[in-house]
Amino acid sequence: MRIIALNVHGFRNLQDQRLEFSGSTHFMVGANGQGKTNLLEAIGLLSALRSFRVAERKTLVNWNAAAAAVHYRVDHDKQGVSTVEIALRGARASVSLDGERLRSLGDFVGLFPTVALSSHDIEMLRSGPSVRRRFIDICLSGVDFGYLAALRGYHRGLVARNRLLKGGAGAAEVAAFSREMAPSAALLVRKRRACLETLDACFREKYQRFAPGGEHPVLVYSPDVEAETEEEWLRVWRDSLERDRRWGATLKGPHRDDFQFRLFDRAARTFASEGQQRGIVTALRLGQAQWVREVTGERPVVLADDVLVELDPARRRAFWAALDPEVQIFASGTETPRNPEKWEIFSVAQGLICREGSPA
Repeated sequence: MRIIALNVHGFRNLQDQRLEFSGSTHFMVGANGQGKTNLLEAIGLLSALRSFRVAERKTLVNWNAAAAAVHYRVDHDKQGVSTVEIALRGARASVSLDGERLRSLGDFVGLFPTVALSSHDIEMLRSGPSVRRRFIDICLSGVDFGYLAALRGYHRGLVARNRLLKGGAGAAEVAAFSREMAPSAALLVRKRRACLETLDACFREKYQRFAPGGEHPVLVYSPDVEAETEEEWLRVWRDSLERDRRWGATLKGPHRDDFQFRLFDRAARTFASEGQQRGIVTALRLGQAQWVREVTGERPVVLADDVLVELDPARRRAFWAALDPEVQIFASGTETPRNPEKWEIFSVAQGLICREGSPA
């Protein structure tokens, strides 16, 4: 997949403008706060209408605008050249494909995949489980509408169940929401496990570019509860009902899942060096890009936000060696890259994006 052109209107701080892209490597250069990341975020909306930075879509609309829109011209590996329009109004979003509005998000998810690398990815190693859950949820939601629907359904049921627990509702009322949550819980756990098993293989393959031969990091799924069927989940919540009542919250479930990075069979967050940690999270994102292609049959567009400048020369070379040479990449940074001849470079200032040149 390749993005040929992009129009933005009312999106974040970006000025209304049309951009055209040639080649496959594009670099946005400018000072902090000028709109580089906002452009990458606009491109990333192609994955299930989700931002890779924030959870709430309403924050994507410029505060001086009532609505925002992003128009894309995309050369799709399977469908040829397509036009996509994403319109945002408050928290609501709509999509049109080749001029026809799509009625269901299920018709859109997985068609135009992207993978975003960010300097904040290091937090997947250093922060708590919620950061890692968000990663796996975005991974799966961007290619699998069934997973996205189950995730939404589970959290709706979870909010309602917790409200009943806090209000002292009867066991029958609480059980009704447990029954509503159980199918989604079983699906989430099953798909997370399968995803991480496949993603682990892709991740390990990519990491060998960063540390050939000597290191073997792995991803390990750590479900909150070893329960996979609807019946098992109903039993878990029935057995924990009195404890849940005391706390006023559902204490067990997929909303507390985690996964671990391990290196030499030790926790990478405490054992790995700074350089190893950077290599691990970069290899994870590159592995994600490979996983997306295996799942969808489509090469995702890669978005690298302030990442390449943080890698030392050896790891930068490893990045390019591990990246699919056919993939399109949009990168950003505060300084022009050391090899400008390889990039189509755009300067970004106060939301205006201007092309400076093209790759030699």
